[in-house]
Amino acid sequence: MRPLTLELCAFGPYAGKTELDFSRFGQGGLFLISGDTGAGKTALFDAVTYALYGEVTGTYRAPDMLRSDFADPAATTYVRLTFEHRGRTYTVYRAPEQLRRKARGEGTTTAAAKAELLREPEEPVSGTRQVTAAVTDLLGIDARQFAQVSMLAQNDFTRLLNAPSADRSAILRQVFDTAFYQQLGAAAQRRAREAEAEAARADDGVLLQINALVPSPKLPEENARELADLQAAQDPYQAPRAIELAKQLIAVDEEAYASAVASLERVDDEIAKTSAALESARSLARQRAELAEAQKALADLQAALPQQQKAWADTEARRPELETLAASLQALEEELPRHKALAEARKAAETARREASAAARALAAARQQDADLAKEQTDTEKALADCGTPDADLARMEAQAETAKSLLDSCGALLKALPGLRAADETARRAQGRYLDAQKAADEASGRHTALLRALNAQRAGLLARDLQEGLPCPVCGSTSHPAPARLSGTAVTEKEVDDAARVLTRCQKTATQASAEAGSAAAAARAARETFVKDADAFFARRKNRYDGPPAAQLNDDGLAAALNAQHRSLQNGLQELSAKLDALRALKDRAAKLSARLTALADQRKTLAQRITALQADAAGKAAGQAAAEAKVQTAAGALRYPDPNALHKARADLQTKSDALRRALDDAAQARRQTEARQTALTERVRALNDALAHAGGADADLSALEKAFAHQKEVRTVSENARRQTDQRLTANRTAARQLAAARRRADAAHQRHAVLDSLSRTLNGNVAGRIKLPFEQYVQAFYFDEVIEAANRRFFRMTDGQYRLRRRQSDAISGKTALDLDVFDAYTGKYRPVASLSGGESFMAALSLALGISDIIQQSAGGVRIDTLFIDEGFGTLDPDALEKAVDTLAALAGSDKLIGVISHVEALQNRLTRQILVEKTRAGSTARLVLD
Repeated sequence: MRPLTLELCAFGPYAGKTELDFSRFGQGGLFLISGDTGAGKTALFDAVTYALYGEVTGTYRAPDMLRSDFADPAATTYVRLTFEHRGRTYTVYRAPEQLRRKARGEGTTTAAAKAELLREPEEPVSGTRQVTAAVTDLLGIDARQFAQVSMLAQNDFTRLLNAPSADRSAILRQVFDTAFYQQLGAAAQRRAREAEAEAARADDGVLLQINALVPSPKLPEENARELADLQAAQDPYQAPRAIELAKQLIAVDEEAYASAVASLERVDDEIAKTSAALESARSLARQRAELAEAQKALADLQAALPQQQKAWADTEARRPELETLAASLQALEEELPRHKALAEARKAAETARREASAAARALAAARQQDADLAKEQTDTEKALADCGTPDADLARMEAQAETAKSLLDSCGALLKALPGLRAADETARRAQGRYLDAQKAADEASGRHTALLRALNAQRAGLLARDLQEGLPCPVCGSTSHPAPARLSGTAVTEKEVDDAARVLTRCQKTATQASAEAGSAAAAARAARETFVKDADAFFARRKNRYDGPPAAQLNDDGLAAALNAQHRSLQNGLQELSAKLDALRALKDRAAKLSARLTALADQRKTLAQRITALQADAAGKAAGQAAAEAKVQTAAGALRYPDPNALHKARADLQTKSDALRRALDDAAQARRQTEARQTALTERVRALNDALAHAGGADADLSALEKAFAHQKEVRTVSENARRQTDQRLTANRTAARQLAAARRRADAAHQRHAVLDSLSRTLNGNVAGRIKLPFEQYVQAFYFDEVIEAANRRFFRMTDGQYRLRRRQSDAISGKTALDLDVFDAYTGKYRPVASLSGGESFMAALSLALGISDIIQQSAGGVRIDTLFIDEGFGTLDPDALEKAVDTLAALAGSDKLIGVISHVEALQNRLTRQILVEKTRAGSTARLVLD
């Protein structure tokens, strides 16, 4: 990947648009990036990285902080990079998410991030993530690898040289992405710990099942004591013996269980026999008691029967009274319809009366409503006349308000612009001050240069005059007489001092010229702004001629202008407030007149409708009055035909007769039912006494001893309870011990498997983490890092050996006691002494050359490990200031050889010797308005 052109705008320290044409540097060789500290030299590499991958890999700033603080609010922050890769040309454009001033209106808007990759003849790629993925696929490396291969920062590769093994391991982990091997060792260690914990849990499961075994009273004492000792020992490796004891427990309790079941069956047979005898004895006792009770009840019934028969006969003799009461009730029933007709007539008369009254009230209400509407109509007509015609006054005042608002806006704009005049004047004054300071510095530099030049010329004349001899010609004028030869100056001046003074003079004159132009531009801008302001202010005062009698704007200073404009602003505000109040009153009056007019129309319509309704109400009231008279006549006719004028008296007489009839009927029914029930009970008792006598006669034999049977039955139940408890306890032990034995065997198998798995994982963890007894204590990750580091050192030595004229070679420390703490230690072989020594013993310049060689070696190995990726441009940041001239020359020669004709290497440095040596440069200049960059080719 070789950059051809780089265009950036509002990016980092670069305020405006900056364009760099790398193609002018050719296909290969060295070029220098120079400039003041903080000017933005490294930011150029950040721009390249951001264009390709959408991120910056250094600590310059985060991707969301790339927008320049110097940028114009309307400018867009973006980077456009055109580069060549494998014979094809690509252009990538990328802009971060940013706040920009709105194109229309005021305020800011958030512009979304954008990215596009042009790759003709293929279709373009759009979208931030899509472009990053396409560039990664195209170059074969990601952003982190690109930064490691393309940007060699002095602090980073010096840290790699001097770091201890632990820190160097962390650096190589980042460079070669070996964290996977560290994670592999940590995962193996974690899995080993988990397997160990799982084995311990499996052992706990074995112990849990051993402790779950329940001893049996039938177990031999020796075996019972062995089981207790085994449970107290808490040793999972005793599981085999525990399984044997469990089998003995199960066998003993199975025999005891069978014996308990047989005993229960015998007891149950005895209980069944006793229960049958007990039930027979209890049945005979119950029958004798029932016979005695039935005989007594029959005797009592027969004794009370004559008196009951007399009462039944007396009640039956009253049956003829029912027919008399029924005839009287029938006569009263015939009177009921006539009372109902009277009630309906009275109800109809009341309805007619209410309707006639309601019609009369409705007619009176309608007449009163018409009178109220007539009065409201008169009042509304008078109020409408009082409103007059406000439309003309409203239009005139609205025009005055619009004019006042326009004047107020103009006055506000002038007041807002007034501080800008002062700021422009202050800017012009400061620019003039900077120009005067720059011109003074230029004058001083000119004076110094002139003085040095004169001194140098005088010194040259003194040198010629020193060798003059009388009679011999002067080599300058040819005279043989030398009456006043020039004398040597007391101060020696060199050509370099004169040249340095000339460069300072040129720089000061350039600064003074630039300051003069800036001062002129600032002054012109201040004058133009003030002239425009004065013109606008006079136009405003002219429009306010009736309210402003002061001098023109040109005759007022800034304070006077502010006072005059503020007074006008207050006056306009007060006037607008008064106009607003009057406008509100006129609008309210106009609305009132419109409402009153609409109300008059509505009132006329209401009265017309109401007149029609009054006519209808009059006819209805007359009809309702006639209906009321007819209904009242019907009430009088119906009342004259009644035997009981009062319906309540009729209902009371009817209710009394019905009550007597119901009471007599119930008495007759109750007497008949009582006779039937008594006869049925007498028959049932007689039959029950006969049946019990027959049953007792057929039972025969002597009475059994009921008390003795009950005691024998209770004893048998107690015996069964004891036997059942013994069977249940035995069954519970059997169930528990069978479960424990089965689970103990399974737990033992799980424990054996867990211990085997732990042994395998523990061996793997110790191997990967360098903890195998009797072996080198070297973790797997550092083994891999040592492999990579040896390749880096081999690549680095090819350059370090050349830079040091064959004196030094780097080597990873070799020792029989190597471990993770020393596996990446670095030594240097000194060919002059034939000995190895630590790299920390190198001088500052030697350390820089060693560190640079290591960094270039890392770049080589990364490109090789990325599948032959080729990066045709390399940036090296700082570090050359520690080299003496000879070492610097060798370092530059090595880099030039590395670059060759097909690789560009950019050196970022302040070293002046490099500026003289490397004529192809990117010069970065820092100003108060942001940085700029340009190419210098000679």
